[in-house]
Amino acid sequence: MAADYPVYVSPQGPIVLYFHGGVYVLGSIESSLLLCAPLAEALSLPMFLFEYRLAPEHPYPAALDDALAAYHWLRSSGYQGEQIVFLGDSAGGGLALAAAMALRDRDEPLPGALLLYSPWTDLTNSSDSHRTNAGRDVMLTTGMLQRWARSYAGSRPLDDPYISPRFGSFKDLPPILIQVDESEIFLDDSRSVADAARAAGVPVELEIWQGLWHVWPAVGTMIPETMLSFQRIKDFLSPFLKYTN
Repeated sequence: MAADYPVYVSPQGPIVLYFHGGVYVLGSIESSLLLCAPLAEALSLPMFLFEYRLAPEHPYPAALDDALAAYHWLRSSGYQGEQIVFLGDSAGGGLALAAAMALRDRDEPLPGALLLYSPWTDLTNSSDSHRTNAGRDVMLTTGMLQRWARSYAGSRPLDDPYISPRFGSFKDLPPILIQVDESEIFLDDSRSVADAARAAGVPVELEIWQGLWHVWPAVGTMIPETMLSFQRIKDFLSPFLKYTN
């Protein structure tokens, strides 16, 4: 990905780097605006959206390389790592987590926080919630996910930590907020990440919502739960925002 973003971002305070979802084969800036526009307003923060190359034409590590390029561009524009919040939904949530792990493993500055909406963190799709929530998830099926996972991973093992960060080390990662609905087949993707983060001493909050669906804020302000979600994000970031401003 050519890092030729327009230079209109001013590093005066925190910024949110957004990783869109789409199971690594779909998604774009345009498809993310219903979520990102009202969230930026609710947080009173700028958001930087980028597009990464998609599978199957561009399998791993294309998406991870592009995500790191976007982060490095913000850093080259004057942002400190701690000023940058990673926010990702679905596959974008897994990609945000994998990017943070890659930065740590390269001894680079880390983002200040990770915000994960219904993250896809286990591309083996083998957790119990794929079975227990198979008849409840209104958005996704395990069979679909298995095809998309292989499209993204290519010849690499599905449990590679940079592909399925649920299997990675959580040591020294920044604070994490996870929001997921209890009906999702990705429920255990969130639970396992929260458990691993706590075991590694990482501050983490796991919120399991009810009566919703996969990445419900993607419909924007059409439902009141979106604004409730945004308020929880604002509360979670409050100490971080005070520190960086």
